[in-house]
Amino acid sequence: MLSRLFVLCILFSSLTIHALEINDDIPPEVAQALELDANKITIVDFFASWCVSCRIELPEVSALTPQLDSAQIDVIGINVDEEVQEGLEYIQSFEATGGLNFRVLMDTEQSLIEAFEPLGMPALYYLHQGKVKAMHLGAVANISAVIRQDLNKLGYRE
Repeated sequence: MLSRLFVLCILFSSLTIHALEINDDIPPEVAQALELDANKITIVDFFASWCVSCRIELPEVSALTPQLDSAQIDVIGINVDEEVQEGLEYIQSFEATGGLNFRVLMDTEQSLIEAFEPLGMPALYYLHQGKVKAMHLGAVANISAVIRQDLNKLGYRE
């Protein structure tokens, strides 16, 4: 039994997680899919209908988006539901509260989320000049204030 456990530990320790981390380069195909502008700070927010924290966070990010200078900041939501209809219905469920005020991509093929490989949901990334500059994984209380603080650290001035 102990030898089996040892073998499992060796197998798991040899697995490498390739999640994008701070200061990592954004793969060119991802930059192209997101239509990144290297001169703008891009906030990428991964979400899904099954993510309870996303339901709380998305309206807050949406309310903040129009307050940001679109010449300096781009906000992109990425829905990772595998079923298009399920994702669209989830997005439409926000219409009663003003909808989502940012561009949303449907990642039904899971190619974008596989490129980032976040270790929690929701997953919020800040991209600038071809690199990951900051990120938050999992639920974040008062996300709009946190985003403002992060943007200020990244040089954004309102």
